[in-house]
This record gives sequence, C-alpha cells and structure tokens, in this order.
Amino acid sequence: SFGQSTDAAMIDTVMKKIGANYTYNATANASAVSGYKTVVIAVGASTKGLGAAGISEAQETSRAEAFIEAVKKSGAKVICAHIGGSQRRGKLSDTLTDLVLPVASVIVLKEDANFDYNFTNFAEKNNVPISLIYANKDSVTAFENILK
Repeated sequence: SFGQSTDAAMIDTVMKKIGANYTYNATANASAVSGYKTVVIAVGASTKGLGAAGISEAQETSRAEAFIEAVKKSGAKVICAHIGGSQRRGKLSDTLTDLVLPVASVIVLKEDANFDYNFTNFAEKNNVPISLIYANKDSVTAFENILK
C-alpha cells in the first residue's frame, strides 16, 4: 500500500477469494521486493491510515520511492491498483500514483477515480492494459483475469 488506505486490505480480500499465492504487507520496504515476480501496489492515500500506522506523508513517499527503485532493479511485474475511487484522489495519492504508473505492467482502476482521464491517458499513451471496475466486487474478476 502506498498511502495506507483501505485499498490494500480490499485487495488482500480479493486475493483470498481468488486463491492467489501471495504475501500481504501494507508497509513493505525495498528489501521486500526480492524474490517476487509480481507486485500489486495499491495507491490511494489516507491521512487516517497514515496516522494509524504512525507514518508521515514524507516517510510514506520516501518508502514508496525506495520500493519503486527496488522494483525497477528486480524486474518484477507491477500491477497498479487504484480501487478506492475518486475519494482516494488528491495531492499525495496523485504523487504516489505518479511513482507507480511508469513501472506498471497493468492498471486496475475504479472508474470514478479517472474523472480527469489521468489513468486512461497514461495507459493509452504507454500501451499499458487497464481494467476499469465499477464496483469493488468487480476487482475479483479483474484480478482473476490478470493473474491467470
């Protein structure tokens, strides 16, 4: 999770439903990337989530930057997941999203978060597949299709 929103917990639930072999770590650091072929990064900042985790915005951004550098070195496939919808957009969320999109192999996006076409424009320009979901339950099908 980049931003410590509930999006990561929702993805954890999805992974359980589809029977994925995975490790859930909402505060993974750069050293956690080693050995993984695919990394799902939930982007969407929550000041409440950051506060509960005892993490400042600067600390979260720094962790995210180091994590992305480790992903680049590892060659892991990145799934950028923004499933919290439009309420998870904002300055910090967009900063974290901008770190992830350039390394994303695929995007899973709740369609109302694309109100400014940021995600679809990026996907089109960079030939990155995007799976738009309209309700959280749709993320199950999206991840099943991506991870099969």
